[in-house]
This record gives sequence, structure tokens and C-alpha cells, in this order.
Amino acid sequence: MHKLKQWYQDLNLQSKFTLVLLLIVSIPAIAIIFFFYGRAYDMVVSYTIRQEQDRSAETAPLIEESIQKVLDVSEEISSLDFYQTLFKNALTESFTDLADSPDAASFSQKVDQLITGTPVTNVKIYMEVSKDSPSDINALLNKEDLKDTFLSLDQVRGTYWYGIFRGSRVSQLFCPSFYLGTKEQKAYGDQAYITHASVIYNNGTYDAYMAVYYSGHDFQQILSENLTLDGSVSYIMNERNNLVSASSDSLAGIYYKIMESYMSSNSFVEQDILGKTVYVGFYRIKQPGWFMVTVLPSQPLINQSNTLVLQFLSIYIAVLVLTFLLASTLSKSITGRISSVISQMRTVRH
Repeated sequence: MHKLKQWYQDLNLQSKFTLVLLLIVSIPAIAIIFFFYGRAYDMVVSYTIRQEQDRSAETAPLIEESIQKVLDVSEEISSLDFYQTLFKNALTESFTDLADSPDAASFSQKVDQLITGTPVTNVKIYMEVSKDSPSDINALLNKEDLKDTFLSLDQVRGTYWYGIFRGSRVSQLFCPSFYLGTKEQKAYGDQAYITHASVIYNNGTYDAYMAVYYSGHDFQQILSENLTLDGSVSYIMNERNNLVSASSDSLAGIYYKIMESYMSSNSFVEQDILGKTVYVGFYRIKQPGWFMVTVLPSQPLINQSNTLVLQFLSIYIAVLVLTFLLASTLSKSITGRISSVISQMRTVRH
């Protein structure tokens, strides 16, 4: 301490003025830097989360809108005369006569018109053809105008979605890709909205399912556009906690098993997943009863906060250099004036 005091006393007047001016500028700035560094991460996290909440609020309606278009197609097909005749009331004519009717001749064409300009890629109606089914039911499956739309239920009996219908009382089901059979995914669409119907004929009831297929790529694109942070992921889970779509399948596979108990609000919550801190936000998609989940890893947020601090330091160092130059000029001017006054006083004294 004594050496430091001696060093200061040995400085010339200009150096002392320069040092004092630098300390006046530097001490408050250093205090601000320490305070800012501690707050920088929280600021970045708060800002990023607020951005993602705003984007989620915009993204969910886009998904609901796409889903609504699929539902509209299904409802419009269900309202066609041929569909109403076949499924809504007991049949009073044979399947052969029904297949030869004018409504049957135009049914597939009307279906094609309804799906044009929509996310829907294909429509199939699967009919039960069991041993006790009427022999002429094949008229629907073999009729030239209908055979591309009406298929035997045997083609999909081994699928996951058929098992759900058989094992529960659901009458409609949104199907992610793994619910569908391999042929369905490759030929018709990788996702589907399927509804159950029944044919009542000759005191017998036979199952039928209308599958409205669509591509999950639209969902993936919407989810990808929702993200602003590297390493983050958004994905959709259905009411059975199955993955519907994701901006990144690999990242979704890591995070999608996050505890369901947190799916209660649109707020982001901090979680520890595989030893890493992440921020998880949930947003309800009302129409199908799905959840959209967004996961933000902490490391990119830390990198952003460090970058922000470095930018602040760079600006501060530039200001400090400028301050030094100004302080040096100012102290030189002041000491010059003092020296001039001292010189004049000595002249007057002599």
C-alpha cells in the first residue's frame, strides 16, 4: 500500500489528472458490467421464451386450420347422396343395384373434386367382407367407378388404427404415421383421419371405415418455422401421448417423454433432461385435443448471453480508449494552464 502511495506521489501532475479521470469513468462502468453479466442470461432466456410463446400462439391456429380442412373434406364426403344411402339408413336394394346407380357412378369423381386444393392426398373406404357378408357386396369393390375408392377391410386388419377401433368405442381417429400400414403410408398418405360407419343390410350390420389421408409434411414445415434457436425442437403429441409430427424426429425422440404433469399451461418450465437443462413449453391445439411441445436447450441461450456480454465489453473498451484520449488531452490542457500560472507568479515574485 505504501509503495502504491509513493508511486502515485511520484507521478507528474498530468498523469495524476489522467488517472483520476479514468477512475471516475471506469469504476461505475465496471460495476455495471458485473451487474449486467449476472443478469444477461436471465434477460436472454426471458426474451427468447417470450418470442417462442408468441410464435406458439401463432403456430397452433395454423395447425388447427390445416386439421379443419381435413375435417371439412370428411364431412362433405359424408354428406354426398351415395354415402348417405350406403351408411346412414338400412339398405333396401342390393349392392349390385346400388353400384349401378347414377350416384355411384359420380361418387369417386365428386370425392376427387372435394380434395382438390386441400391437404388431403387420398380417400379410401374399407368395407367388411366376412364369410357371412352378402355375396353381392363385391359389386362395390369391383365396380369400375368405385374400385379405386372402395377396398376390402382385409387390407388393413393388421394396422394399429384398426386395432384401436376394435378395442375401443371410438368413432373417429386422427392417425399419425405409425398407426397406418406400410402400403397406406407409401400409396395414400403418411397420416389420416378415419371415421367408422356401418352398413345395415338384410338384418345384418357390417363395419366400414372412411380414411381421409393427408401428408404430415405440412405440420413439420409449420413446426420448423416456429423455431428461432439452434438445437430447439417443436413436436405434436396426440391424446394417447403418441408423436404426431416434429420439426426434427431425432430431437423429438429424445424429448417427447417429458412428464405429462407439466402439460398444464402455455408457460415454459425448466427441466433436466439427460443431465442437460432445457426449457419446455406446452400449447394446447384444441381441435383434435393435441399438445404442441417446444423444447429450448440452455446451451445456445448461454452462448447468446456470452455473445451479448462480449459485445458490451467491446463497446466499453472502445469507450474506455476514447475516454483515455480525452482525459489525456484534458489533463494536458489543465496542467499546461497551471504551469503557466505558476510561471507567471514566479515572474511577478522576482
